[in-house]
Amino acid sequence: MHTFQVVETFTAAPVTLVSGISDLELVMHGGELRLYTATRAGGGVLALDIDGPMSVVDQELTAAGTTLPAPARLGVISVNGAAHLVVTGGNTGGVQAHALSAGGALTGGLQLPGSLTGTLSAQAVLQVGRPDLFLPPPAWGKARSTPMPWVPMAA
Repeated sequence: MHTFQVVETFTAAPVTLVSGISDLELVMHGGELRLYTATRAGGGVLALDIDGPMSVVDQELTAAGTTLPAPARLGVISVNGAAHLVVTGGNTGGVQAHALSAGGALTGGLQLPGSLTGTLSAQAVLQVGRPDLFLPPPAWGKARSTPMPWVPMAA
């Protein structure tokens, strides 16, 4: 049987960003370890410095919208040599990616090429040499008769 031990409780962010977490992503960026967490729409993405005192690096809120969102999912890809955090599951116009600053903050959001509109609940990222490849999923309620292409993450 496994046991768990509470090491620290984090409370220095809005409750919508620290409750109902649906995905976690550990990222070594700029020589420092960052923890990115995601909650459903109405919450957002939280970036934490976990090498030090577990302080907030950044936060990005996701609008609640009028449709039920899918659970948020995170992934890290390289776009033109820069690390980006991919966020899906919110009520956004396609798949969003945020560049990671030197300190790990979320900056310069961009829409990935080939992404569809609507609430997206899955993604796949493949790294075979360069560039990274991104497979956007079909939008809810949309049938697709042909396989979806892998989209290279370079301009």
